[in-house]
Amino acid sequence: MLVQRLLFIERSYENIGNHIADQDISAQQELVLLRICHATLLICSQSLDRTWISCKQVLDRTVDQEGTGVNPLLLKAISKWIHLYDEMNREISEVAVVTDSLLSMLLLEHGPSMMPLRRLDVELRGVCGDVNRRSSSLSTRLQSRLQLFDMSRNISESSSLWLLSLLASIFLPLSLASSLLSMQTRLVDLHYLLYDFCGVIIFFGTIAIVFITLLKSISNKKGSVHGVFRVKQRTILAWIILQWMLILTSFLVGMIKEMVVGLKILGYGTGGMVGLLVVGAPLNYLGDLIGKDEKRRAAARIRADDHGFGAKME
Repeated sequence: MLVQRLLFIERSYENIGNHIADQDISAQQELVLLRICHATLLICSQSLDRTWISCKQVLDRTVDQEGTGVNPLLLKAISKWIHLYDEMNREISEVAVVTDSLLSMLLLEHGPSMMPLRRLDVELRGVCGDVNRRSSSLSTRLQSRLQLFDMSRNISESSSLWLLSLLASIFLPLSLASSLLSMQTRLVDLHYLLYDFCGVIIFFGTIAIVFITLLKSISNKKGSVHGVFRVKQRTILAWIILQWMLILTSFLVGMIKEMVVGLKILGYGTGGMVGLLVVGAPLNYLGDLIGKDEKRRAAARIRADDHGFGAKME
């Protein structure tokens, strides 16, 4: 098909050349250059499709077999093809600019009296626009394909991290149990050591939580949390903090002074917190009911006042 197209434009240019005088050497040279540019654009138009097909074949061969990511060969191939597409786009743009200039010059000098040249003007400008558009879209299409590969890789990495976290949550307790079973002393004979072990965990966990909380407080903007939490959420958070501090105090007293005193602090404190929760929950519920009733009454008074004001205006 390309050969037939080239033969057709060759006859068209011969017909145009017959309308140009032999003494007009400049016009003859411009026509020859225009013929070369036209043939170059047609060849480039067909080469663009073949180039993209070859690029897709290379990409398909270099993608991982699972189809979930990219490998070093793919990155190398993409860099190569992006550079090639940029060079092709630059060269095609230069040919299109030269073609447009030559066509404008010939139309200015011989266009009004030459119908074949006016028909060639419409066709050639269409070819220039099509080749320019397709060449500039190659890099965009390749980058879009690379973004899809990157998204697939991120999904695969997220799945791998989730699986790793799941395995860690399973084998970490098993590792701790193996460490306890590997000791020469039975678990029932540990007594104070087991209590101290739990106390150390609580102590260092508290230090980590405090440190993370300070870092988050420093990173947040001043005043950005005002009005975010409701009263109920603040109450629950305060209850959790108090219970945690009670557990921490119990273990510290048990490790430093006497374990019995620490257990008493833990037992009495937990009982007090549970009692406070049992008593506070109904009071909180009653407070919500009273608040809702007061809001309904206030809304009713406002509607009554508006109705009375409207009646007076009438």
